[in-house]
Amino acid sequence: MRILIFSLLFVLLGCASKKDICDENPAFKEQFFQSIRNAEDVIYGKFHNREKYDEGLRFLSQYVSVDYDKALNYRNVYTLRGFEDDKKKWLKWYEENKCQNIQFK
Repeated sequence: MRILIFSLLFVLLGCASKKDICDENPAFKEQFFQSIRNAEDVIYGKFHNREKYDEGLRFLSQYVSVDYDKALNYRNVYTLRGFEDDKKKWLKWYEENKCQNIQFK
């Protein structure tokens, strides 16, 4: 009887510990945050690499909402407020999904 109880306890604890493991994809994480940095560089005026900006937004838009309407202004770049609002949503999405081993599309 003790062996049965011990075995059951071992199985239950094993399942609980597997649940707590975060299966984060480091390559995806790097690409996701680099895409945000590329957009920030243009929006905050650090660098003006429009190609990386566009590439970063295209990548992000495959996973999160990118509000291109907020970027349709005279500079054809996100408004600062629009970008910051969307960035909060992107970071929240990543935090909620990072342990699901997100794969590239």
